[in-house]
Amino acid sequence: MDIQNTKTIETYVTSSQDVHRLGPFIASKLIKEGFEEVVLSAIGAGAVNQAVKSIVNAKGLAQKDEVDLTLDFSMEEKQVNGTIKSAVIFTIKKG
Repeated sequence: MDIQNTKTIETYVTSSQDVHRLGPFIASKLIKEGFEEVVLSAIGAGAVNQAVKSIVNAKGLAQKDEVDLTLDFSMEEKQVNGTIKSAVIFTIKKG
């Protein structure tokens, strides 16, 4: 996990990511710790799947606190071990 500044946190998602840990992590950073956004990077279908499930999990947790989360997504190229890969970037914010 890379804390870019006090308002944004970025983390990389893998295909083996535990959505029941990442979902609460997202919700906690936005609701309890005051981060403006959480940015997830996922490379590969399995990682994208785990990221989406984690976001849905976080949204359900946030709704219990009557907080709405918004999602924006994009793609960018990232270099991994000397190879260029396409990553899906998910940006989650309080709405």
